[in-house]
Amino acid sequence: MVPGVQSRLFGVYLKRLQGAVAGLHEQTIVGIDDSIAQWKSTWTQAYDELFDVSQKTNLLEYGILLGRLAETYSSHPVAEEILDRLAESAIRREAWIPDPSSILITAGEFNRRRGNLNSSEARFNEALTILEHDLATREERKQTHWSLGRLFYEFSYLHRLRGDACAARAALERSEIECSTAKDEVGVEIARTLLAVLSYEEGFADLAVQELSGCLSRLENLVDNPAVRSANRSGFARRWVINARLHLSLAHVALGRYKAAWQLLRLSRADPSIAGYATAKRIEAQLFLAEGQLKPALEAIGASWDAIEQPPGDLMSTELAAATVAISGVIHGLEESEEGRRSAISCFQQACALPSDLHNRRAQAWAWAGCAILARKAGDKIACLTAIHKGLAAVQRSGAPVRAFLLKLLRSCYSEEEGPTLNDLIELVCRSG
Repeated sequence: MVPGVQSRLFGVYLKRLQGAVAGLHEQTIVGIDDSIAQWKSTWTQAYDELFDVSQKTNLLEYGILLGRLAETYSSHPVAEEILDRLAESAIRREAWIPDPSSILITAGEFNRRRGNLNSSEARFNEALTILEHDLATREERKQTHWSLGRLFYEFSYLHRLRGDACAARAALERSEIECSTAKDEVGVEIARTLLAVLSYEEGFADLAVQELSGCLSRLENLVDNPAVRSANRSGFARRWVINARLHLSLAHVALGRYKAAWQLLRLSRADPSIAGYATAKRIEAQLFLAEGQLKPALEAIGASWDAIEQPPGDLMSTELAAATVAISGVIHGLEESEEGRRSAISCFQQACALPSDLHNRRAQAWAWAGCAILARKAGDKIACLTAIHKGLAAVQRSGAPVRAFLLKLLRSCYSEEEGPTLNDLIELVCRSG
């Protein structure tokens, strides 16, 4: 094709991409796979300079839009190739990419969502090198601090996926400082919310309730704050209002404040996403369990499991999926029947077979604890000890409550004394879920 025609076609495709992304959540585009292939071919030729693009910034916008659209429609190889090329240009500090650290963070986020945590971390470290240089050499540092706040949030996300609570806390503390320096109030409250969640997960529910209540109140006020709206951060504040409510409801469950937990959970049902629904149903199951209602708990956890497996999702690629599966196992184990025991073991084994580095380690430790309890009940001491050892290995850097539970179980095995039961495991799951 004649280069001039290609250049005009590039402009036409860019406008179509802008329209497609603008209506991303409103309609499904017929023949999208063919369109993505065509748009990608044109972008690749432009990137390889087989024809000129009038404004290089259009090449950047085109690539970012196409990468987003491709990921949304599960054309992951297309998204990966585009983001990798943009990231390499960012590392080279090519002039047409004005904010290279942002591109690297975006590429790292994509890698993280695809489960490529090492590649994600590499991109984030490349972004950190650029931002630390900018911090030392630029007079205007507000944007750099804002980007560092975003970056250290992403580092904390990686650490939480890998089950490293201490490293996650350190990254969130840095994120809070950078966001505060950049006057990003929403970013500050996101960091504080997750710091409170870590407190809860490590067994400090009283502290978590206090901190999460403050975060929730401030986030609710930020949603309609004019300065937040003008900075296009209102949507983030609204999303984290829902997140804070869910986490606060769990902290209330841990303290036995079931009425407060139910009220927050009902408010959180405004989240239309499948992930949000699956999480809310899992918490609902934990609430029913805490109240001793097994049948509705089983129905709720079943709904959570069904939601996780709705296409394009599945257990293997969903964060915290092990929690839903392990809780299902605990409920089945309480049925006091051979069928219930087999169903429980099946669920525990499924939970333990899921990828650990998707924030699954604590829940996998619950499952190993369940396996150990059932094995001991069946008189299989070797299987019991093996399960305890594997559970402890899963939570070496996080999950203090379940680690203490497993150690108590181990001590009882050594001494032949009566140890924790499935009812005790339910209490643990509800106290630190």
